[in-house]
Amino acid sequence: MRFLVGMMLVVSIGSGPMSSPGFTQARARAGVSLSAVHTRPTGALGEQIGGGFGISAALLVPLNRSGGLSLRAEVGESEYGHETRRTALSATVGERVEVKVRTVNAVVPVSIGLQGTLPAGPVSVYLHGGVGAQVFYTQSRIEPSGGGLALVSTVNQSDVALTGVLGGGIAGPLRAGPLKAT
Repeated sequence: MRFLVGMMLVVSIGSGPMSSPGFTQARARAGVSLSAVHTRPTGALGEQIGGGFGISAALLVPLNRSGGLSLRAEVGESEYGHETRRTALSATVGERVEVKVRTVNAVVPVSIGLQGTLPAGPVSVYLHGGVGAQVFYTQSRIEPSGGGLALVSTVNQSDVALTGVLGGGIAGPLRAGPLKAT
């Protein structure tokens, strides 16, 4: 953990505004990042469930002029299992009205912490760390057999676990260049 904190401080100090005459730097703005997520549980949990896929979104709020140090708040969702089966809507109706019962097992990670970013040309290398929680849940819902929105749903089970977060990656802009007025 000392390495991460030390790296963030070096990034923050090392990427500050330049002091040469006539140089002006725009203040870094808040930003949003989206990521594809793959979960791979370990230990006793890994023996019970498999890996999953999902999406995660992070809000970055710069803490210094350059944006080298930011506050990072993140939330995501990853599905690690599901089951779908067809059944009769009720015993009273019999098999005349058929529905799909879909059960989903998912985890929702939420975290807050710091992110250190080091620009390297058009892309940036970043490290982040923080604290958070993981909300595990199993939800069943009844859907029309031909498809469509859920008619009714319920959360069968849920649990929350506190976590520490450590990550990193490479980021780049989706669009380069100034915006043009139309």
